[in-house]
Amino acid sequence: MSIAYRPSHADATYDFKYGLRAIQGLGCPVFDKLEADLAKAMLSLPATKGFEFGSGFSGTFMTGSEHNDEFYMDEHGNMRTRTNRSGGIQYDDCSVQGGISNGETISTRIAFKPTSTIGLF
Repeated sequence: MSIAYRPSHADATYDFKYGLRAIQGLGCPVFDKLEADLAKAMLSLPATKGFEFGSGFSGTFMTGSEHNDEFYMDEHGNMRTRTNRSGGIQYDDCSVQGGISNGETISTRIAFKPTSTIGLF
């Protein structure tokens, strides 16, 4: 078993939340992930056309080593990430890091279309 948590994988968040350390990432949650619930809520707002977490769409242009959120211990002994590219919901290879908040600030952006029902004069 690996000693270090893998950056940007669910083994750290699963260990903290469930006390389970299974680096072989033990299947991927598909339904009821925090990211999916937040996306559903935001995309349900009228006129919403886009929604992203953390680095969002710009993260798709990064390599994996550029995009990962490296873990470190802060001055209070808390495990943190050096970046928050995941937007507070850690990524995993097959889903957001188990769909679990990692304790960092949840960062999102929402795009709205302009109102089209305005009068022209």
